[in-house]
Amino acid sequence: MVSEKLLQKDEKQKAWIREHLEKISFLYKNMGDRLEEYVDLFLIHPAYFETFEKLYLIEKRHILMTLTHTMKQLLNKEVPEDEPGIISYDSYWEYLKGDATNKTIPEVKEVIEKSSQLEGIIEQSFTKPIYKPMALRIIHALSVNRLTKDDIYSPLGITVENMKDDLCLFDPLIPEKEEDFLTTQITTVMREISKT
Repeated sequence: MVSEKLLQKDEKQKAWIREHLEKISFLYKNMGDRLEEYVDLFLIHPAYFETFEKLYLIEKRHILMTLTHTMKQLLNKEVPEDEPGIISYDSYWEYLKGDATNKTIPEVKEVIEKSSQLEGIIEQSFTKPIYKPMALRIIHALSVNRLTKDDIYSPLGITVENMKDDLCLFDPLIPEKEEDFLTTQITTVMREISKT
C-alpha cells in the first residue's frame, strides 16, 4: 500500500535506481538478492517497514505521514552518486522521540531518556569526530530497535552486519569500497560508542 501511494516510479526511474543500487549492492548482504524490492521501495529501505511492523509500544498509524515528511525533505536533493541514498529506520527515531504522546508510555520514555543521554555524550565527547554521524545513526537505530521488543530490557540481538545492511551505513571517506572494510569501520564506531 505504501509503495503504491508514495513510491510510484515509471520504468525509466526504476532503471536509473537499479543501475544506481547495483553500483553499491556488493557492500550489503541482501541488497543484491532483493534488488527489485529495493528498486520498488526506493527511497525507503525494506527494513524500515519490517522494523516498523515490530514496534510494540508505538502508535503505527503515522507511518505514511512520517514517510511523506521525510521524503519531502529529500525531494530536491540529488541522490549521491556513490552512496545508497536510502531512508532507513534510524530516521524514524527523531519523529518517535518528538511525539509527546510517546513520552506518556513509561518504557518509551525511558528509552528516549537513555538515548538522549547517550546522544549528548557522543555530541560532547566522542573520540573520533569524523565518525560522529555514523555513531548517531547507530544510536538511533538501536533506540528504535529496542522498542521492537516486548521487554525493553531484553537482549537486542542486533549485529554489526544487521546494522550495515539494515541501515545501509556508508562512509564516502573509506579508502576501500569493500564490504569487509565497511564492516570493520562500523565495528570500530560501535567500539568507540562503548568507550565514550
